[in-house]
Amino acid sequence: GTGRLMTATADCMHFYSCTGEVVISGCYISHSHDDALNIKGAYAKVSHNLPQEITWDNSRGTLSVSVGDVLDAYETATFRYIGSYTVTAIDRDRLTYTVAERIGEDLSGALICNASTSPSLTVENCFIGNKRNRGLLIQCREVTVRNNTFQNILHGAIQVHSVADIFAEGIMPRNVIIENNKFMNNNVAGVHVPQEMIDAL
Repeated sequence: GTGRLMTATADCMHFYSCTGEVVISGCYISHSHDDALNIKGAYAKVSHNLPQEITWDNSRGTLSVSVGDVLDAYETATFRYIGSYTVTAIDRDRLTYTVAERIGEDLSGALICNASTSPSLTVENCFIGNKRNRGLLIQCREVTVRNNTFQNILHGAIQVHSVADIFAEGIMPRNVIIENNKFMNNNVAGVHVPQEMIDAL
């Protein structure tokens, strides 16, 4: 009966490095401390590369890769897309991937993410509200957000986002459709896409 109810943990739903399809439909999500939904992958920084090898810094231990996965590379400062590379062999001791494609430039310092562990996402017919942080933090690809209500959200209803920070989480969003949603009494913005994301497209 309290008017100050809140979860003791962070995100209501936090999905990490999934494959396939994530569908969230007909849910009532309210009073979470952090984001209602955070659907994400991870990235690492390249330490150096050869024409068909990428060696990376795994100091945070966040990036999981298997043979056959596709790695996307982005500039750290601008999120400019550099290229995609298919993993053919892995030397886990050296943190080195052999790739099928020839790498035409120096990737040192670039971000790499595993595009093969980013699910498609559908969020539909949900109520998301009464919370201090974001409603949806979208850090994945092939996303549809439709027929939802976002109400009383302090830090914005939907954020389409990727950032090079200490959490090393996120994958550059792509193919995001947001349609037929209601935004009621939210702070910041209904839909927020940082300028660096727009510039990188």
